[in-house]
Amino acid sequence: MGSESIILKTTEEIGKLRNSNVIVAEILAMLRDMVRPGITTMDLEKKCEEQLKKTKAAPAFKGYRGFPFCLCTSVNSEVVHGMPSDGQVLKEGDLLSIDFGVCLDGFYGDSAITVGVGTIDPAARKLMDVTAECLERAIEVTRVGKRLYDISHAVHCTVANLETLHTRSNTNGNHGCVMDLRLRVRSVCPESPPIPFANGTHGYLTTQITNRAKGGTKYI
Repeated sequence: MGSESIILKTTEEIGKLRNSNVIVAEILAMLRDMVRPGITTMDLEKKCEEQLKKTKAAPAFKGYRGFPFCLCTSVNSEVVHGMPSDGQVLKEGDLLSIDFGVCLDGFYGDSAITVGVGTIDPAARKLMDVTAECLERAIEVTRVGKRLYDISHAVHCTVANLETLHTRSNTNGNHGCVMDLRLRVRSVCPESPPIPFANGTHGYLTTQITNRAKGGTKYI
């Protein structure tokens, strides 16, 4: 499989991806409500693990390349993939990123949220509001027949119109979910297509046409 191949999903597979991601969304919403000054990032980890045991899903991150936790928790200037700790006590004004994933029936769900702890700085609040708006605009244009760069363009224009933040150009932005986390060993992006940051003119979003019974998985 080439690095830019898109694995088309069957209706059943899309349903399984949804099931995994519903669990992720529900647990992240619960953790968001827990966040307040005085708790530790390990408190969040323990609650996550407790809730996950009530489902049939397994943690996606725990055990991957030796990673010991269900969550990645990153505070303030910690960029990504921080580890929960009993010694990391959340303080008023902190910005906390919570990254979480599960595997259910062979399909992965993976998402992250950013949460302000108590009252946060107005500039930090503006950053969170603008990025949330960018996500909404990107979702709106994610339709069959649109191009991947339409998603990038929607994000760029949202930021530019609000005249608040500067975007940084890069080749790859977000990535897709995977059926097998081991793909991450072989590729920077777990599964294509990556969503580029910069605007451009290539990369179609397509409808699903996979028929495993007749022809197996198709790549485009």
